[in-house]
Amino acid sequence: MNNLVTNKYASALLSIALEENKNEEYREYIKSLIKVIEENRDILTLLSDAFISKDEKKNVVDKVFVNSPSIYLNNFIKVIIDNGRARNLLDILKEFIKVSNSHDDIVEGLIYSAEKLSEKQIDELTLALEKKLSKKVYLRPKIDKDLIGGFKIVINDSVYDYSIKYKVDNLRNNLLGGN
Repeated sequence: MNNLVTNKYASALLSIALEENKNEEYREYIKSLIKVIEENRDILTLLSDAFISKDEKKNVVDKVFVNSPSIYLNNFIKVIIDNGRARNLLDILKEFIKVSNSHDDIVEGLIYSAEKLSEKQIDELTLALEKKLSKKVYLRPKIDKDLIGGFKIVINDSVYDYSIKYKVDNLRNNLLGGN
């Protein structure tokens, strides 16, 4: 599915969320939904299977998505099924997170470290980034044993690298004639 179509679906869902004044609820529910779908790819296979009727697929939506914050969200997923785009549901949901975050001036990123960071460390780094970026920041921790020590934060196309590996690589480049 091309990005324009994915974005149109995501933007339409954002309009619904805003109309209901439930953008944050939609965003949190959809994050959990993305996680479930990524862990159970069979859901997309089932919803996009040509041999299963649209009505049966919609019944699955009603049974599986019972904790949805709104009937409109379930109906939205049913529209995706009706339009034969169920195989792209995950891409649409991920795009919704992006446009929803953008609307609320939120950025999400990953913080890589060699060992698990404490909540306090993550909170301090988050606060510093919020001041720097003038946006609400959410960081998800990831362990990267290649870092040796320190941390690296990736938000969209920006990388804030304070890892020992980065410093060693820079030092090596400088010593070998790099700038």
